Amino acid sequence: EEKEEIIDEGYLEAKNWLSSTKAKLLGIWCVLLVTPRRKEVKIYMDSAAALAKLDIGNYNL
Repeated sequence: EEKEEIIDEGYLEAKNWLSSTKAKLLGIWCVLLVTPRRKEVKIYMDSAAALAKLDIGNYNL
C-alpha cells in the first residue's frame, strides 16, 4: 500500500528577481512539478498580479 504524504511548506530561492509576481509564479510552477499526475492541487494566494498571469481553470494533467 502506497502511503501519501502531504507537504504543506517548502523553500525556494530565486536570486536577483525584481518582480514579486515572477517569484510567486515560480513557486506555483515548482509545486506543480513535484505533484504526481492526476492529483488535486490547491494553492492559496493573494496576489492579483500573479493570478492575472495564470489561465485559471480545471486541468486533467
